[in-house]
Amino acid sequence: GGRELMVAAEAVADPQARSNPSVAESTAPQKPQKPQAAVKEAKSRIGKIQKTGSWHIDIAKYYGTVPSRDVAALLFKAADWGVSSVELLGQTTYMSRSIDDLADAEILLTKIQSEGFVNATIVEE
Repeated sequence: GGRELMVAAEAVADPQARSNPSVAESTAPQKPQKPQAAVKEAKSRIGKIQKTGSWHIDIAKYYGTVPSRDVAALLFKAADWGVSSVELLGQTTYMSRSIDDLADAEILLTKIQSEGFVNATIVEE
């Protein structure tokens, strides 16, 4: 027990061990590899800590039948906006895809409003 600790402590304190090139090479920092998944996970974790994250645009809400003019506009812009819909208690809400950057969400909101959806709003997820 105690004797092994003393030997280990002497080895660490030995100045020859530090100047030995083979030791220096083995302790040299390795080039970090950043797999995309790990970077993405870290960013999402950081985002949650900073209370930033993602937003989407609530494009429009309807009770009952959606006006055909609006259906046409939503279908036409579906790919650009990433349109999806949710129906809850007779109300259908059309929304955009999730957006990670609030500035990008504001730009999309302006585009959506310019298409006639004047009541569209940004919603934090």
